[in-house]
Amino acid sequence: MTVKSVAYCRTLRLNSNGIIVCAIMGGFWFGIGLTARYLHFLLPWSTIGVTATGIVILVAAMRFRRKVSGLLAGLREDQRAEAARRPRAFWWTLLAETLLINLSFVYCSRFERMNLFWPLAGLIVSIHFFPLARVFGIAAYNATGVAGAALSLIAIMGIFGHRLAIVGIGMGLVLWCSTVYMLCNSGSTTRDEVRRGAATASICARSRIGAGKPGPGESGT
Repeated sequence: MTVKSVAYCRTLRLNSNGIIVCAIMGGFWFGIGLTARYLHFLLPWSTIGVTATGIVILVAAMRFRRKVSGLLAGLREDQRAEAARRPRAFWWTLLAETLLINLSFVYCSRFERMNLFWPLAGLIVSIHFFPLARVFGIAAYNATGVAGAALSLIAIMGIFGHRLAIVGIGMGLVLWCSTVYMLCNSGSTTRDEVRRGAATASICARSRIGAGKPGPGESGT
């Protein structure tokens, strides 16, 4: 396979990982939201509905992941290793997210404002999608981050009250909608991102040549 094909497989694999995580975390946030006391009258039907929907979305995500694994099987061993590599920036983003969530828990516990913990956690989770959009080349993550951050800020400020329900159910909807969108558009989105990356590399190469830097096989004299 060409370098461009390996880049496509790599982006597709990262996309499949993100889809599975969003599917699982969407169910988690729904569970958080439904624990609000004023929503207990919806039990047990809300739990059954959320569980059933979560299972359907997760099964679709796993099927997509299997398709991606089948595509990766056609690569050479060194190409599979390159496609499976996660950028270092991903781990720094994950570390920063974890530290900030822990710090927000300490802050809320110390000042007896635990009612703000989940909205703050939702804001941190939402913000972490912005660097991931750049690292993974998945532009849809920007929309996920904007929607999640807006809902989290509304919950933090208590504009409508019901902080837990707003951030829990809101984040659940945002993550599941993102999952469904990426499942439906992952192929075209990945091709666009790889094409954009290839175009950027080509522009940079032409810029270097235009600046007088010798290309491969040129003496530079």
